[in-house]
Amino acid sequence: MKKLKIIFMGKDKYSTITALEYLLTKKIKISIIIGSKKHKSDDQNKSLKEFARKNQIKFFDDAEIYKKIKANKKFNFLEEVDLIISFLYWKKIKPSLIKLSRLGCINFHPAILPEYRGVGGYNLAIMHRLSQWGVSAHFIDECFDTGDIIKVNRFKIKSDKETALSLEAKTQIKLLVLFDQIINMLLSEKKIPRIKQLKTKGKYFSKKDFEKLREINSNDSIKMINRKISAFWFPPFAGAYIKIKNQEFTIINQKILDEINNKSSK
Repeated sequence: MKKLKIIFMGKDKYSTITALEYLLTKKIKISIIIGSKKHKSDDQNKSLKEFARKNQIKFFDDAEIYKKIKANKKFNFLEEVDLIISFLYWKKIKPSLIKLSRLGCINFHPAILPEYRGVGGYNLAIMHRLSQWGVSAHFIDECFDTGDIIKVNRFKIKSDKETALSLEAKTQIKLLVLFDQIINMLLSEKKIPRIKQLKTKGKYFSKKDFEKLREINSNDSIKMINRKISAFWFPPFAGAYIKIKNQEFTIINQKILDEINNKSSK
């Protein structure tokens, strides 16, 4: 069987590095890694750039790749690519890059599709008081998170007990399980399922929607305020906030303080 050659796109996270390490154990050829050169990670164990350096893999940001494609020159690392993998990659991937790969681009999305597209999935799971959450693998098309679905894995949650931070940790583990399933499916050369998404089903949650939902309003009930605090607790990022004299102040409650104390005592 021909060795699978891929382009990997992602962000600096432990789960992303774990996914890359897994690909190497499967002897999959990682032609290039695409990430951000602007966001420097203090933890080298979750740095894509550092992983690429250690494993002698070319590392670029997307602007550099699109520039090379536009130049229409031959680069060995962009030729005969079988698949592009997007693992928590946050930007829209252009058709000029996708068309370089034989199989297209598969995205690993940390939310249920088609119901929860875009950003803020963890936050919405808590805000909507869901009893289950999930992870999805799908092909990328011209829009965000609307391409054909390959597989969705769901798992039970207690949204009233979760924060965005705790739910993210659980979801990343489930996303790696899904990643393993899809990669093994590809290596076995089985036909990859493609389930069409109804673009009218589900909702795309934008950054603007996220910021609006994060604000605590004077007419919010106590239950709603506590739910927002949990839903947007994700340090070091600003959480649910109140605005006083045009300045935002992140709010925490006893639940968050208990969570911090429990972690610090371990």
